[in-house]
Amino acid sequence: MQGGYTTLTAQAHLAVLRRFCSLYNLVENSGGTTKDEDKARQVELFLVCAESRYMRYLQLLELHYKNGQRKPLPMPPW
Repeated sequence: MQGGYTTLTAQAHLAVLRRFCSLYNLVENSGGTTKDEDKARQVELFLVCAESRYMRYLQLLELHYKNGQRKPLPMPPW
């Protein structure tokens, strides 16, 4: 184990990545009759929101470990 990184941590991050990919596919394929510009806008909004949430979670992790906490935080619910 190096820096709190374990197999369970890796599995949790992969689970989040898989969930992100499935949500991305849903957003990208939603709106069967929508114009390509509308679909592109939906994907763009989804990615902006995902980036914002991910950055907030990373800040929370950083604060958690700076305060000396050693117990890992759960993965985000989204």
